[in-house]
Amino acid sequence: MSSLIFAFLLTAASANTDGALNSLVPSDAQSVRTLKLDGGSQVEFRVRRARDQLGVSTVSLDRLRSDGWALCAAPMAEKWDELTENDGAGQVRRVEQRVSYLRRKNWLIAINERYEGRSKDVAELRRVILIEAAVKPDEAAQIIESARLRCDKAG
Repeated sequence: MSSLIFAFLLTAASANTDGALNSLVPSDAQSVRTLKLDGGSQVEFRVRRARDQLGVSTVSLDRLRSDGWALCAAPMAEKWDELTENDGAGQVRRVEQRVSYLRRKNWLIAINERYEGRSKDVAELRRVILIEAAVKPDEAAQIIESARLRCDKAG
C-alpha cells in the first residue's frame, strides 16, 4: 500500500517547501540526484545507517519539526516492510522499505528508505528518496490514514 501512496505523490508534486527537501539530505550522503517533477522535486541518495537510525539529517528533521512540520510514521517506526521487485534486467531483488512523511498544512514530504539486495542479505547501503508535494488537506489526511501512520505534534 505504501508504494501506491508514494506513486500518488510522484504525480502530485508541485511548488516548493522553502528548501525543506534538500535540508534533509545528510552531509555523508552519496550519489545525490535531484529531479524536477511537474514543478516539484525529488531527491534521491544513498547513505550508510544502522537499521534503527533515520536515513535523513536528524538535525534538519528536528528543525523542520520546530518550524511546524509534523512527523508521520508507523507506531513502530523501526518496522520495515519486505517485498520483492524485478530490477528491470530480469533479476528479482529483495527490498525492505519504510515510508514516513513530514506534513505541514497541505504539504507532504515523503521519506522512502530502502535496503535493496538480490539475496536474503540486505545491503548496508540504504537508498533514500524524498518527494515534496502539495495536496489538498483532505488528501493529506487520507494518505496518512490509509498508511496507518501517526503524526506527532508539530512545533
